Amino acid sequence: MSPANIEHHGLSTIYEPASGIAASFRPVGTNLNSGGLYGSVVQTLGRRIATGELPAGTRLRVEDLSVEFGVSRTIVRESLRSLEAKRLVGARPRVGTLVLPVDQWNLLDPDVIGWRLGGPSADALMTELLDLRRAVEPLAARSFANHPDDEGLRALRESAEQMRRAVDDGDFGLFSQADSRFHRIVVAHSGSQVLGQLVDAVVAALQAREQLLLMPEHLDEAVVRSHAAVVECIANQDPDDAEHAARLIVDVASDEVARKLKEGTP
Repeated sequence: MSPANIEHHGLSTIYEPASGIAASFRPVGTNLNSGGLYGSVVQTLGRRIATGELPAGTRLRVEDLSVEFGVSRTIVRESLRSLEAKRLVGARPRVGTLVLPVDQWNLLDPDVIGWRLGGPSADALMTELLDLRRAVEPLAARSFANHPDDEGLRALRESAEQMRRAVDDGDFGLFSQADSRFHRIVVAHSGSQVLGQLVDAVVAALQAREQLLLMPEHLDEAVVRSHAAVVECIANQDPDDAEHAARLIVDVASDEVARKLKEGTP
């Protein structure tokens, strides 16, 4: 397949595409993994933009992309609209669709987070995501403890119990699912609409550890106890202790990630 001719805001450059849609990046937690041809086009273009392969100002031609991916122009247009919704690209009259600067991107979009983790700034992004968790989760746990609801508590206990079974069985896959669900519930049931909008970003931050192979080598009872402490503090309507327990979880995760990043090995 011949390379696509993609213009860079006044300059004409030849862009050598990856070898087919099968080479598209599949970040953990993406919302587009099962979107067929449309999802594959969005994934590939999103990854190229987020990792800097397609820099700001690059013009994306529908005709060239249609040829490169072997899909209809309708699919390309739909894909570009999806990227525009994430603010990675913008359409301008008489100019076309251009890649936007990073400061205009929706950096909290789970797909954007996943794509950026495939780029050269993954370590710095991981640190920023942990900062996000540190800012959001303790506050969410405090708010949840101020007005716990039966449905949320029941779901939280189920997730904690699922984490316990995963630790007992050494099942990292089950643990990751239960852990993500646990933290999603805490934020979603905080009672704050503002915090609620950060649920997907928090989950993406959790899954980023798995994507970058920064999970702990072993699962132990300490992680089960720390999450159980959050459940009990919320159930007892103890906001101070709930906030403290949630912060301890993030601090432990941050220390583990920092150690692995310093070592430079997963």
